[in-house]
Amino acid sequence: MLPAIPAAAGVGLAAILWGAAARWPTPVPLVELANTERARATLLDAASRLGVFRIRAAPYVSDADVEVALAESFELFTAPSDAEKRAWPVVRFPPIGGMPAPIARGYIPFGGESGVGGAFLEVKEGFAYSHDSGCGRREGEAGEGGDGAPQRVGALLEFCNAWPDGRERFRHAASRLLDGSHRAARHVARQLAAALDAGASGDAVEASLEAGLASSVMRLFHYHSRHHCRETNRTECAARASLAQIGSSPHTDWHALTVIAEGRHGAAVRRWFDTPTGLQFRARGSTRWRTARATRGELLVVVGDLLALSSRGRLHSPVHRVLLPAERGATRTSFTLFAYPRGEDTIGSWVRMLSPGAAAAELVDAARAAARGAAWNTLLAQSGADARAEEPFARILMRKWVGVSTAGHPPEPPGPAVLT
Repeated sequence: MLPAIPAAAGVGLAAILWGAAARWPTPVPLVELANTERARATLLDAASRLGVFRIRAAPYVSDADVEVALAESFELFTAPSDAEKRAWPVVRFPPIGGMPAPIARGYIPFGGESGVGGAFLEVKEGFAYSHDSGCGRREGEAGEGGDGAPQRVGALLEFCNAWPDGRERFRHAASRLLDGSHRAARHVARQLAAALDAGASGDAVEASLEAGLASSVMRLFHYHSRHHCRETNRTECAARASLAQIGSSPHTDWHALTVIAEGRHGAAVRRWFDTPTGLQFRARGSTRWRTARATRGELLVVVGDLLALSSRGRLHSPVHRVLLPAERGATRTSFTLFAYPRGEDTIGSWVRMLSPGAAAAELVDAARAAARGAAWNTLLAQSGADARAEEPFARILMRKWVGVSTAGHPPEPPGPAVLT
């Protein structure tokens, strides 16, 4: 069975923009990552049916670590002016095919990303960072190509961080949360490999993610209220007034796993998971949006396209989106870890780990055909659709990231609308 990436079966862009969304939180399973048959069966069921589940944050990260990181990130986004934030240093991807290079590390300005086709104004700002070991590894390369890219393929996604001056408390708290989230991702991947009965591949899968630590990225997002554009004079809102407004556009995650810690900020309120999250997803075979929710002391995990493909579709990579907070003046902050494999690894090498005997090239071709016409970005549709089974994953992701830049997109769809 191939990865069930909902495509064009009666669901077009208009349905995404203006379709009815679930207005109530749908509990997703709390999975215990224990070495027992029952625990693995629960994990496999959640990852197969929904592609989203909860895990306990301990022992990976403490409640205090998450709360400090959320408080510091709130100050990061709200204390400086927009002009001050835009003056912070950033590191960009190398330009590809004449497209503007998107930000790889550092502050992502308001409206700086748009998803597929420029169909949305994403009412958020963000900050991207990674493990600091990536900087030393990249700078230590023996040589670089003419475009400034390192010779080692695995270093293509390794960048020096761009921390703002005077934000040491934020840097320390954010780094601790990244380390803990990545440990959680490695443990989940190992347990999934065991649940899939893939033999000794758990060690190899975990080793691939561990080798990808330096390139894996934590993308911190600060989502504004759905009323934000009407209540402010932002030029970004006026320039794209016809676009539908959302937190994050519908998409699947291209990599292995995503680990999320989130908090809400209202009037004098800073809490970890005190209200339903803005994350909505589609379960396998469904076109209904379900709202995920976790409680204090838990993390959300989302299965990515790489795991869905390499498991022959036994795991589900859900299309998901993020809605904006409904309360006036409220914001939501989300630490979102993208766990990447070793840069030199390929879709084919992961297929051989998790689905021995499967033909990787045929899996990729069939999955690409199934995803053709999708109105959202996936590993094999939209940008980077020429990904090959034996191509280094770092090269695929380099091309994919160009697709989230707001430049060079097709004309805007009719609007305006705010998804609710």
